[in-house]
Amino acid sequence: MKKATSLALLFCAFGALAQSEPGLEANIEGERKREPAATGIQAAEAKDLAGAHGDAVVAAQMLPGVAREPVGSGQIVVWGAAPNETRLLIDGIEVPALYHGGGLRSVVPTELVRRIDLAPAAFGAQWGRALGGVLDVEIAGPEVTSSRVAVDPLDAHASVTADAGDNQVFAGARYSLLDRILGPVLSETSREVFPLPRYWDAQLVGTVPLREGEKLELLLFGSSDSSLRDVGGSDPSTARGDSSQSRWGRLGLRYKRLLDDGADTTVVAWIGDDLQSAGTFTGPAFANQTSWAQSAGLRAAYRTPLVEGADLTFGADGLFTRAHLRRSGSLATPAREGDVTAFGEPPGVDVAFDDWTVQQSDFALFVQSELTFGAFTLTPGFRFVVIATDVSALFPTGPSSAPIGSSQLEPFAEPRLQVSFRPTDALRLFAAGGLHHQAAAPEDLSAAFGAPSLTSSSALHFTGGASYRALTRMTFETVGYLRLLSDLPTRSNLPTPVLAQAFVQQGTGRSYGAQLVARWQGGGPLSGFVSALISRSERQDQPASATRLFDFDQPLSLTAAASYKWGSNVFGARLRYASGFPRTPVTGSFFDVQQGREEPIFGAQNSERLPAFVALDLSAAHTFDLGAGRSLRVYLEVENATAHENAEEFVYSSDWSNRGVLQGLPPLALLGAELVL
Repeated sequence: MKKATSLALLFCAFGALAQSEPGLEANIEGERKREPAATGIQAAEAKDLAGAHGDAVVAAQMLPGVAREPVGSGQIVVWGAAPNETRLLIDGIEVPALYHGGGLRSVVPTELVRRIDLAPAAFGAQWGRALGGVLDVEIAGPEVTSSRVAVDPLDAHASVTADAGDNQVFAGARYSLLDRILGPVLSETSREVFPLPRYWDAQLVGTVPLREGEKLELLLFGSSDSSLRDVGGSDPSTARGDSSQSRWGRLGLRYKRLLDDGADTTVVAWIGDDLQSAGTFTGPAFANQTSWAQSAGLRAAYRTPLVEGADLTFGADGLFTRAHLRRSGSLATPAREGDVTAFGEPPGVDVAFDDWTVQQSDFALFVQSELTFGAFTLTPGFRFVVIATDVSALFPTGPSSAPIGSSQLEPFAEPRLQVSFRPTDALRLFAAGGLHHQAAAPEDLSAAFGAPSLTSSSALHFTGGASYRALTRMTFETVGYLRLLSDLPTRSNLPTPVLAQAFVQQGTGRSYGAQLVARWQGGGPLSGFVSALISRSERQDQPASATRLFDFDQPLSLTAAASYKWGSNVFGARLRYASGFPRTPVTGSFFDVQQGREEPIFGAQNSERLPAFVALDLSAAHTFDLGAGRSLRVYLEVENATAHENAEEFVYSSDWSNRGVLQGLPPLALLGAELVL
């Protein structure tokens, strides 16, 4: 779908769209107006859910609209969008990951979190750079002076909140114990599907009050992960394994001011430094990629009331990134979404090397107005984006040739519209639509492994539904959605791709579905939700290619989670059911003389599925009051309490003639304690 056609289609559809409660900051404490189709959860409620391990941000993985992630990945898959198509934010600051390796622990401690919000599609003009959704962790900031120490089999964590005159400071750090404690317990097959990570993270948040209704915050976050997996043992020709390393840091300043006339201003400026490295090998075949990136971001928004029932928000949103990448080894490893491969398949022998630099600037001006007419609320928005990309080499270079770089400038107009209708206080009808773009990933702009000429991809989002509040604490919501993707980079299907065009930008996709959520919350001892998502996600790699299922397609996903408070005790339970991910079957094999091994023959792409995933998680916690504001919380969590044998992958014998399944994690009990002083 061409961009002009997409834009015309969007304007034609605006008359049938609706959504409510958009906006940016509503007050000096950072309480945000929510996106219409957004879902979210308060940190105080999230930490008590089974499967969250007392970590509020981990609970985001079970929010309605989030598909079950592959075990050990920590990825966020939202409404048929690939993980790299969803933006991850900490109070408006973009971060490369919210979870440590394995996804069992987040990079932000619960005591620092107020709320987690997910806008899975059709978000307002203030957000961009995402074909999928936006997941934002709202920081609570330091409030009450206290110290905390917590230990469980995952990690050890300590934090302190203190007053420094009129200023407040939070400092925290965490260090993993997972590989030391769980390593000896897990079987070799479990370690193969779930490589044990070693990680640490640290946070520093300071709040400086200025004038009345005005404050300045310092935000510092750091995270590090590494893992090493070696399978196959003594024979070097068959040994296989992989390693990964990730380190990133963010330093930001956040300014907020609430004026007497109801207007407010928010400015966030930040800088960051990232290191990402991954490698895999099978015998002599290997693949390695390392990326060093420096980034800087600026977001400024001003909201002001115009007349009664109308306000205006406008601002700027910029991101600059400079990435230096180095890659060597197999041309097709790591596998991309859409690649036909099997678990454990060795890297290919076609290898290359590249060392390249990418500079990207994504700058946007946005404006959004909220207009209320009785029971109707209309929120039109517009985002004008300019994306500049500079690549160091347009073609592969040799020892005697100088690189020839390339530069391109892409302007985009992104209209957005949200409308809602509230006929009664309990019933709300909403819908929304918008055009979105996302710049090409730096790792795809290699002259040897990708295509330096790649441009941005685009997506049209449509969503609509209704919510109804009953019995004060019960809320029902149903939402339907449609996402149309175009200009997606996919691997060339030519036996010998054109020079510097290993990727072509001809992919399209669509995902659609319906979601039903029932929530029980509001101050009582019981809180929780039940959600059901029925969906379908398809991709077409090139115009002549057959339409296939998206690698993360999950037709049915059911989650029921609840917590119950009884005095000083909290009990939690979570039940999950999810369709298995699509897989391409191996129908035969042939002997490759060049590589000296049996190679698989694949059937129709993504034509079968892994068995469905089912798991019951349970948790219990008791808090001892030690007096003088001190307490000790002891908690126990059991994952996969019924010992259900979930299949995480199909595995094949070395000659591809026999197939089995690789089981997921066995029942896992986590006993921990948290001391508050």
